[in-house]
Amino acid sequence: AAAREKENLAKNLADISHQFKTPLTSLSVLGELLRRRVMAGEDMGIVRKMEKQTERLTGLTAALLTLSRADAGVLAFDMRRVPVRELLDASLEPVMPLLGEKGQRVRIAGEGEAPDNLDILCDLGWMSEALGNLLKNASEHAPEGTEVCISVWDNPVFTGITVEDEGPGFSREELPHVFERFYRGACAQKDSVGIGLALAKTLIEAQRGEIRAENRKEGKGGRA
Repeated sequence: AAAREKENLAKNLADISHQFKTPLTSLSVLGELLRRRVMAGEDMGIVRKMEKQTERLTGLTAALLTLSRADAGVLAFDMRRVPVRELLDASLEPVMPLLGEKGQRVRIAGEGEAPDNLDILCDLGWMSEALGNLLKNASEHAPEGTEVCISVWDNPVFTGITVEDEGPGFSREELPHVFERFYRGACAQKDSVGIGLALAKTLIEAQRGEIRAENRKEGKGGRA
């Protein structure tokens, strides 16, 4: 009964998410048309705010749909050997504008020690979305002008990727809950709904990976 209830919940979430898609697409198109007709000034500022909120709704809808499909066990993965460099490039691409706005730098460590042909077994699209969520979270919680570090290493058992930031880190109370759905920590963004890290965990574990969060030992900052 519990399994059926969970499956029904996932199906309902998927149906609701699909229903969101049509009006959100219409809003995006209308916003683009309106932006072309409006001249610069206060009106343009209102249009940009509307576009930003539409983009946020689109992202939330996509995240909810992904989570519901994962819950129902119908999320398909194209598992193959992917070069780590390709995975990092795909993960960073959508996050670079946010990093640029805050004047943050990205440093990739471990490349010299790792083999040139280092790869990882994953679905490139879903794993880059998961890693992108970790990078986005690191950027949002770190001060302007700081550094986000991506470390890569390899051993006979697994390939590891770590994302570190120079933010305040996690409190002892928050740490056990950071990957829970809809959990918002004390330092969460005002418009955050607490779904990004939960989605990253779901996607990584569905590809037989593991994820954990901790504070950096050498000072402030979070590590995942």
